[in-house]
Amino acid sequence: MTLAASLLALSACSFFDVVTSKAERIDGQVFYYDENGELLMSEEQLNILESNGSVVRIKHVAPNGALILDPEEMTVLMQDREVFYSQLDRKSLDGEITVLIKKGSLKENIERIAKEEGWNSVNWDVHVDYYVSEPFAVVGGDVPAVVVEALEGYPVFTGFDLTGLNITIGEMPQVRKPEAAVVEASFSGSVSEEK
Repeated sequence: MTLAASLLALSACSFFDVVTSKAERIDGQVFYYDENGELLMSEEQLNILESNGSVVRIKHVAPNGALILDPEEMTVLMQDREVFYSQLDRKSLDGEITVLIKKGSLKENIERIAKEEGWNSVNWDVHVDYYVSEPFAVVGGDVPAVVVEALEGYPVFTGFDLTGLNITIGEMPQVRKPEAAVVEASFSGSVSEEK
């Protein structure tokens, strides 16, 4: 009875840990995450799980800082060799910054650029996000130049706090066209005809 109660309690704890993402259940076994977010298991356990197809061991992981591109993004970068090489280390030979605006959220692109270039925050004070339908490369002398270039054509304005390294993006105010006024002209007097 005590053994059954202990197993039930242990099973409930491991179930709770799996539900709360502290552990993972693989092939009936529960493996816990360490402080780095990696599952703890022995090499023997990993080999058994790999051999029965429960897990796949990835032989090669891209190194930190690797450039991972989809085919469209690669096409954009291959159009200019200097842009491609500068994308690898973020600076061109003459010190300009090169960034790739990826397909998807314009807001997320600007936030990514700010983070990659060491800026603290982006305040997106626009009621909508814009969709970038085709990736493109942007080259500029500094972060403000790159951001302004990336936002060209969108109805937004930008502000830069160069001391705090913060970017603010706001909506362009709507310019109201003056309404056409009806002007009535009246004429009084007489018309004389000269001969």
